[in-house]
Amino acid sequence: MKSKAFSQKLENCRVLIYNSSNADILPYLTEIGVNEEYLTRGKTMYQEVAELSVNQRKEYQEQSLAYDDYFESKELCGTAYKRILSIVKLMARDDENLQNRLSLGNRSEYQRVTDWISNSYQFYDALLAETDFLTKLETTKITSETLAAEKEAILNLKALRNKAISEKGQAQEATLIRNEKMEELEDYCYELKGLAKIALEDKPQYLESLGILVRS
Repeated sequence: MKSKAFSQKLENCRVLIYNSSNADILPYLTEIGVNEEYLTRGKTMYQEVAELSVNQRKEYQEQSLAYDDYFESKELCGTAYKRILSIVKLMARDDENLQNRLSLGNRSEYQRVTDWISNSYQFYDALLAETDFLTKLETTKITSETLAAEKEAILNLKALRNKAISEKGQAQEATLIRNEKMEELEDYCYELKGLAKIALEDKPQYLESLGILVRS
């Protein structure tokens, strides 16, 4: 359910329930069984849904921030990896054994993100073990410190991805719980609206104050 549509439905429920307590309206409703106890139950349900709605929005905000952090880190890691890989391939062009040890021939850009994270981490790990080649690589301004930092960034990227996925699950769960409670509230309001139409059949102005449109 779209946020705007949900908010409007919730507001309609609020108007119906709370305005039913108005001193001019309640006596008519009481005659048909809608007393303060009945309305208190509705107000409690409304407050529960309102609180769940606030929590649901918070969870989606946290999800959005988590994915922003993840995608920003992914772009930075991807750019650095592509640059370093290109330089390594160039500098290792005459050493087939080194190429094999670093699996340079199997490093495609088109991989599932989980595979890319795993493979890029393994690449940095393997590269850091090539002591002699690292000396050669330093002429291109790529040092062991640079590679260690990128390796750590990949670990952080994995953690950010896991957090984003977790936040997504929490947001979906919050939506499910909110919607279930909203269904209960809507069922209550459907009954209250039906009773109000009967009790206030000849009081169209009161019905309209409850948010119930009356045909002229």
